[in-house]
Amino acid sequence: NYNFVEWTGTGVTAGKVADPCSAATAITMDADYTVQANFALAGVAPVITSTAVNDANVNQAYSYDVDATGVPAPTYSLTTSPTGMTINPATGEIDWTPTEAQLGLNAVVVEATNASGTDTQSFNVDVAGVAPSITSTPITDANVEQLYTYDVNATGIPEPTYSLITAPAGMTINSATGVIDWTPTEAQLGLNAVTVVAANGEEPNDTQSFSIAVMLLDNFNDNRRGAMWRLFVEDYSNTRVVEDANRLEIRAAGSINDLIAFYVANGWCFDVNEDFAVEIDFHFSGISDHNGWVGMFVENGDTYV
Repeated sequence: NYNFVEWTGTGVTAGKVADPCSAATAITMDADYTVQANFALAGVAPVITSTAVNDANVNQAYSYDVDATGVPAPTYSLTTSPTGMTINPATGEIDWTPTEAQLGLNAVVVEATNASGTDTQSFNVDVAGVAPSITSTPITDANVEQLYTYDVNATGIPEPTYSLITAPAGMTINSATGVIDWTPTEAQLGLNAVTVVAANGEEPNDTQSFSIAVMLLDNFNDNRRGAMWRLFVEDYSNTRVVEDANRLEIRAAGSINDLIAFYVANGWCFDVNEDFAVEIDFHFSGISDHNGWVGMFVENGDTYV
């Protein structure tokens, strides 16, 4: 398409063209004159032809190349945009790195403009976060009537919250910090299943499942002892440990053929230069006249007794 621009020539100079800027005008000729009609390529208003990119990820570069037709070539601008978003006025390239504060929908309006008009495109960019991932290692041992604590840690944007979907009675978790607290009772001796969930609205949630072995508390308080004792039993519900400064007593119920319990001390030592005795009493309920055995392994330098 072309548009009329003006008349030129000797006829215009001589005043023979009534309106040199109008294509429809009166021309009077009473001698030899020249007139020339001048035309220019007509302008074409812009039309945006590209499809907007509607998804972005937090802390990652977002890009959308806006394309538009038009004569002359249009220039581009943003009339509505989130903080930090820019556009190249000559190419229409939009660049942006969304932050955590910009999670969710962000409105954008882009314009393509030339001398013949303007076209606009409105859209939303949905910024997604990062799904949670639990990074901490669970604590799997606890003692009766002693506070158990495990601080669950997880990454994710936004910050995850925490909950328990499987837990023994009395166990709690701080939904904001992930700290688990629990004071197990004697009724909870043995393995206790736990499943914790970290969630932040981004899929998928992350879960961590583990079991906590609850044992009787070792309170053997001989100050000459060199290391911790641990109790291993097949049936915690029928086993009791009574300890004082000089004696360890294991009480158990079961048949004479059962392996009821054994007590292990790594590095239990007497730092003295005198004879000593260790008394171990076994009390078997519901059983009469039977034999049992006790094994002791004593290390004295390189000598084993």
